Amino acid sequence: MSYYTKFLFTLIFCVSFLSSASLLAQNSFFELRGRAASITEIKAGNQTIELWGLEKMDSIPTILRLEGRELLSSMIDNAALKCQRISQSHNNIRAQCANQSDLDLGVALIQNGFATADRAEIFGTLFEDPYIEAEQLAQKNQLGLWKSKDQSSVFKENMLLIIAGLNSAILLFLIFAFFIQKRALDILQENQIDAMQHIVQKSDLKTQEKTLTTTMIKAEIEANKSKIEAYLTIYEEMLAGLKDESMTPKYQKSGDMVQLQPGLERAVFDANTDKLGLLSSELTRDIVHLYAQVQTTPDYKNLEPNTPLEEATKIIETSVINSKKLMAEIDVVLDQL
Repeated sequence: MSYYTKFLFTLIFCVSFLSSASLLAQNSFFELRGRAASITEIKAGNQTIELWGLEKMDSIPTILRLEGRELLSSMIDNAALKCQRISQSHNNIRAQCANQSDLDLGVALIQNGFATADRAEIFGTLFEDPYIEAEQLAQKNQLGLWKSKDQSSVFKENMLLIIAGLNSAILLFLIFAFFIQKRALDILQENQIDAMQHIVQKSDLKTQEKTLTTTMIKAEIEANKSKIEAYLTIYEEMLAGLKDESMTPKYQKSGDMVQLQPGLERAVFDANTDKLGLLSSELTRDIVHLYAQVQTTPDYKNLEPNTPLEEATKIIETSVINSKKLMAEIDVVLDQL
């Protein structure tokens, strides 16, 4: 913009502050700080300032929309703007604004080709000629919206070349990917054959391992069954003596210590828990439940001479019943082994 033109626009804008022309006589002046919300709008808090004298730019290309908004931001430069309110509807204000350098924002946007003059709005005002001249200047210099068709054609040709290059690159990539995929499938097939052979060999090993694990666990469970049977022989006889009213219980003479459950073995089970997966899920569940009740170190209870007979009988009776239940679970597991 020439010095003369800038001076003219500044003079006209200053005159508008002092004049009382029919269009502007009823409006007020104000200052605000805001930021560019679009090419033709400024946001200040909850208010939207729409620049007067500019047509709506709904269909402008995105690149021009961004460049125009950037120009408006640079002209605002976080400084206070001097504006003249033309109209207002709630928080939407239609106004003409200038920056700290008294540069009319609308004229600058038009002159750089980012907006066009709204001839109906500026008709008959002091700004009609400057706005139209700014638009003609942008059109003459082929700025923004007024770029020549030749420039657009060059841009389109460049885009076509870029697209063609991208398509060629994609085609080469697809061909390369095809050969890579084919080789990968060949390797996968070879690996599958090797895996099948390994599975067959591993299956034989698992069968042997399963047989060995089953045999060892069965032997340990059978040994525990024998211990429970011996335990029951002793404590069933003791229980019968406690219930025999013609006899004085032994513990009432000098006291006695009773074993509350049989002491059993679980070393084989603990050493082979990682191999239980070789067995059926039902058998595995029953074995785990069984060994959850196995105690290698039994609990003991002292029966003092003054212990009530009824209490002593209850203790021995509970131990016998629990041992019989454990025996029943052992029989269930042995039937599956």
